[in-house]
Amino acid sequence: MCSVPQPGTLLALVMTEANRPILLPWDSSFFGFPIAKLSGVRLREADLPAIEKSCRLMGVKCLYFLADASWPETLEAAYKGGFMFVDMRWDLELSVNEIGDGDSNPAGVRVAKEEEMSLFQEMARRLHSNTRFFKDARFSRERAAELYAEWLRLSFQGPKKTVLAVTTSSGRPAGYVACESGESEGTGRIGLIGVDESARGHGLGTTLIRAAIAWLYSKGARRVRVATQADNIAAIRLYIAAGFSPAGVGTWFHRWYV
Repeated sequence: MCSVPQPGTLLALVMTEANRPILLPWDSSFFGFPIAKLSGVRLREADLPAIEKSCRLMGVKCLYFLADASWPETLEAAYKGGFMFVDMRWDLELSVNEIGDGDSNPAGVRVAKEEEMSLFQEMARRLHSNTRFFKDARFSRERAAELYAEWLRLSFQGPKKTVLAVTTSSGRPAGYVACESGESEGTGRIGLIGVDESARGHGLGTTLIRAAIAWLYSKGARRVRVATQADNIAAIRLYIAAGFSPAGVGTWFHRWYV
């Protein structure tokens, strides 16, 4: 016999379902312990017991939560639920209607070669230390750095992915950008982007962004997305100068279970 929810119960059930922890197999395997992420962006205090129980049953050690911080109850519930603030994320978006011939192949940019992967991975280990995995001291510094090296390696694989390399005037590889098309119909995403410390100040970041937009456009993308840390002012300025507009802000929380 089915029971009928009492008034107010249905909303709680819906919110709990929207905020259920989802186990992340790749993250769990990479870091060596169970990691999950909340599927919703808003949180209620009433959701906390069910989330806690589910995480305990799955043996979750770290729970990610990318929150819509504009909803006041979310912040209060996150605090009461033992979540720790780790980072702010900016999402930016660009609508691409046309790519001129001059932008289709910026000088000094080419598809990265497989034999250069170890060089770019070494750069990646150094260049992304302002991300949430470094800001949360419970993650190993070594594994946090290796995460971006592995991300770059995986970006070499598959027809919808590429890594573009920018070189100095002498031909030395000085930076990279990882791109992926087909996230959804007509869209693409810029993933990792980095310029070696010794080659900065020469506009190579801008060149890489232009090259990434052109490559994604050639694959059918008419909307390009990128995410970066809110405190990465230099990157935000580069994207805005390239025509991107802010599309959203998210707040990253981590909840650790011991």
